[in-house]
Amino acid sequence: MSDKLTLARPYAKASYEFALEKKQVNEWHKMLLAMCEVVSAEQVQAVLLLPEIEEVTIEKILMSVLSSALDSAAHNFLKLLISNKRLLILPEILFLFEKIKAEAESTISVSITTAVSVEEELQKKLVSNISQQLGKKIESEFLVDSKLIAGAVVRLGEMSVIDGSLKTQLLRMKEKFKTI
Repeated sequence: MSDKLTLARPYAKASYEFALEKKQVNEWHKMLLAMCEVVSAEQVQAVLLLPEIEEVTIEKILMSVLSSALDSAAHNFLKLLISNKRLLILPEILFLFEKIKAEAESTISVSITTAVSVEEELQKKLVSNISQQLGKKIESEFLVDSKLIAGAVVRLGEMSVIDGSLKTQLLRMKEKFKTI
């Protein structure tokens, strides 16, 4: 995966910078999503992996599906990926594009898992408090997992986890009792 990310990074950065310059970041995000969806389809993957298929044929196949979803600049970007044999790293390009976009917008994804459903008003308060604490805009996702028993698990971005669930507290107590 890290090799693919390394290969994808310059494409993601260039596409984001172009989109930012043209004030089309959201449009480019949608176009990259569309490209990624098509290229990730099993049938398309099978065709792309055929060694005898020509670049022109690949472009015609993809544009027959994507022509209405892409502008001319995105079409050129797709042609560049085809000629450089980088179509299969489109998911990584999209991932890095989204990461760059989120950093630029000072946005962080937050996943809040609770044992029971949380009312919308409380959800808004939680998101507001987290946003104030981090100084960032929040893209929130609320999930329910009854196995938590009570409390919540908050995931900030990809790395940080704050686990205040009763399940985890009980497991910690269990581990302490084992050492006694």
